[in-house]
Amino acid sequence: MALYCVMLEPDNKGLLRLLDYVCSESIINNKIRPGINIGAFVSERESVMLDFYCGLAHILEPCQLEFVDVGVFDNGTVYLAPAMDEKLKNDFYKTYATLSKHFDAGFGGKFLPTAWMPYITLGYEPCYEDALSVRDCLKSVFERFSCRFTTTSLVKCEPYKVIARYDLAHNTM
Repeated sequence: MALYCVMLEPDNKGLLRLLDYVCSESIINNKIRPGINIGAFVSERESVMLDFYCGLAHILEPCQLEFVDVGVFDNGTVYLAPAMDEKLKNDFYKTYATLSKHFDAGFGGKFLPTAWMPYITLGYEPCYEDALSVRDCLKSVFERFSCRFTTTSLVKCEPYKVIARYDLAHNTM
């Protein structure tokens, strides 16, 4: 079984702005494009996951998100949080409704409708106190900003590999 994630990715201008805050060597070294995970599912067959994703990608909509805070999860993940947006919420629900009928949820239920929270991973510190220090440092330079998310991708996790990517720009914002 492999873990797959459906991501919303920023346009190039937004990507450059987001990269100002990325503080993880693994994100940079593995060329992981910052994005918002809107679904995590496990599948035995990549081709089946890809088929369902291709159908889903055509109904997802681009969105403009405002990033409002830097936070840290209990596991040491430092993240950037956007304000909730109706299009973002709709894309999450479309993803969940489409893929949950065919695949089991990944990441221990963190991407179920009752638990999902949008964020972009900036870094990871195994020691929680170190993660708090990184968060505080980033908060001291953080300024609210917005960016457009105009692309979706299907990513296979561990090791990170983009399976497919679709431009959402043909949809209206």
